[in-house]
Amino acid sequence: MGMPIYQLIITIAPILFRMVIVLKLTGSFVNEDSELTIVFDLNLI
Repeated sequence: MGMPIYQLIITIAPILFRMVIVLKLTGSFVNEDSELTIVFDLNLI
């Protein structure tokens, strides 16, 4: 059961990271929130 979940995280993490980068480039609502998300994504990897 652990393997599929780990693969799922590996698959989703880069996508979330790209979305956060796109949001930062677009100048989304709260900069602090996106920075926290990047830190959270880096901790996941």
